[in-house]
Amino acid sequence: MLRIVLSGSAAYLLGSISPAYFLGKILKGVDVRDPFPAAITAAVDLSKGIAAVLIAENLLNLPAVWLLVPAWMAMLGHIFAFCLRFRGGGGMVTAAGICLFSCAVSIVQGSFAPDRLVAVLIVAALVFSASRSGDLTCLAAFFFLGIVTPLEMGFAPRAVLIFSLSLYCFALAVRSTVIRRVFVIDPEIEMKWWRVIARPFALLFIPIDLLFGRTTLLFLMAGIGVILIGTDIFRMLSRHQLQLLFKKKEIKRFSSMTSFVVAIFLIFLVFPGVIPYLGLAFITVGDLFSKIIGIKFGKVRLFRARTLEGSLGFLAGSFMAGWVIYMLRPVPLYAVIAGPLFAAAVELFSMDLDDNFTVGIVTCGFLFALRYFLGI
Repeated sequence: MLRIVLSGSAAYLLGSISPAYFLGKILKGVDVRDPFPAAITAAVDLSKGIAAVLIAENLLNLPAVWLLVPAWMAMLGHIFAFCLRFRGGGGMVTAAGICLFSCAVSIVQGSFAPDRLVAVLIVAALVFSASRSGDLTCLAAFFFLGIVTPLEMGFAPRAVLIFSLSLYCFALAVRSTVIRRVFVIDPEIEMKWWRVIARPFALLFIPIDLLFGRTTLLFLMAGIGVILIGTDIFRMLSRHQLQLLFKKKEIKRFSSMTSFVVAIFLIFLVFPGVIPYLGLAFITVGDLFSKIIGIKFGKVRLFRARTLEGSLGFLAGSFMAGWVIYMLRPVPLYAVIAGPLFAAAVELFSMDLDDNFTVGIVTCGFLFALRYFLGI
């Protein structure tokens, strides 16, 4: 108990060190947001949480199961710094430092594969390249890290530490995106947000397939498909356009929801094993990232209405979803690398065809061909 109290107290004092405040006092008349002071501030904020954990673990011999105490006390010290009258920052940089350090230690100890961390950094780089938004980058990166860590390490003490801090940083990023109105789009752009939010629930088809079998899943999807097709035919043959559910451009044609469900039904019907899981993941998560990033940040036109930013977003979402499946099921690594690249290309060049239909089917065909010719 004494070691816990000492480590927590030391961590709080370290966390309370505010480089921005002290630099402002020392460098009078200098904006602490300039490159040199900003770099010092970031370095200190990044390292003080690491120092708190190192002191607790190496000097006070605190067991790993209790490292949550100094980690979170350093965070509380940053947020409620005593030298600033118990006011401070959000603590994301400090939390990120502890997360990266804990991942590095776990890699050295052999409990965390280095390619997991590389995958998180790749997703962060893709999202930042597409959006130039630190908030959106942190949101994606910490969400991904929060999934990867327990999948890799279970409930090990360092896994719990990384997961808890990732969850906190994710919450901070969500709050910041809301305050800065990152997801607010031009009102002239028609967007059915309920469909965007509902799309990820299609991933539930994977556990249904695993728990109840492919036949049960196909009957379920066939039922959903019949309802959607019937609704579309009703819309096209009547004056009731159901504008709350469907977009204006879908008045005289089948909706993207119908195309999506029919495509997923076909890939689960035709392709064996885990190949449909990857196709479903790419078109579900990849399309979600593409919409959010492409509509808000898309500037560089590539092909027709497609943008570079939207394609990078699609690639980031597809890679993240594919990697999670790779950790859960026996999926070849080449499928997780080549699949998102090919799916992004299909999404880019779908032309007049609905990419909700083409991406899943064509990409699954590509992966099936790869498996056949590579003999894996």
